[in-house]
Amino acid sequence: MAAEPVRVVNRHIDRKVPGCGDKKNGCVHVDFTWVEVVGGPAAARARINAAIVGFIANSPKTTPESSAQDFIHDSASAGEDSPSPFLLTRWVKVLRSAAPVFSLECSEYSYTGGAHGLSGTQYLNFDPVTGEPVTLASIPKDGAMAQLTAIAEVHFRKERKLAATAKLEDEGFTFPGGRFALNDNYGFGEKALLFFFNPYEIGPHSMGTTLVEIPYAEIRSLIRPGLPL
Repeated sequence: MAAEPVRVVNRHIDRKVPGCGDKKNGCVHVDFTWVEVVGGPAAARARINAAIVGFIANSPKTTPESSAQDFIHDSASAGEDSPSPFLLTRWVKVLRSAAPVFSLECSEYSYTGGAHGLSGTQYLNFDPVTGEPVTLASIPKDGAMAQLTAIAEVHFRKERKLAATAKLEDEGFTFPGGRFALNDNYGFGEKALLFFFNPYEIGPHSMGTTLVEIPYAEIRSLIRPGLPL
């Protein structure tokens, strides 16, 4: 019998230090939005929720509430002199809740002075029955990773509007050896396998981020038999 989809509830923290002259958003603003697993096997719930809180609080040893208060406390004085409010926002949303993988998208944006803020996105993937991490290597058939990489490069070039013959180095990308490679930042959507490249990862900040979406329908022959993707 197939495992039931993992059930979650939404959690939210919004903390703001008022004042600072005419700053409408206050001196310091913290906004955390995440999900808490409330259904499924107890061991899986514990492992998944610990990982979620670890991201939101930036440490497995504290809580989202404490993390928010610490940021406000540490930033309040510095934020008064900043032309823009200091900001920390983190959010976790569900990409896929059904077997064989429970997948989460975890994102963050912060501004603590300087020319621009910092952002990042990472994926967390779990077995919904055990709560153990799901590795990318467990999804394709043995020996299929090279084919998956080739298909991903096609989608990468399409997303970045690059010709099939364009040299990645000439276009400003910093892949090792100038060759496209998959990273370890992968997630499982309802209909597609996702890879996300964060700022600075494969090029300068000005190049932004890149999301590569590979429909499962295109890689069905590469997926291990029996996996309902």
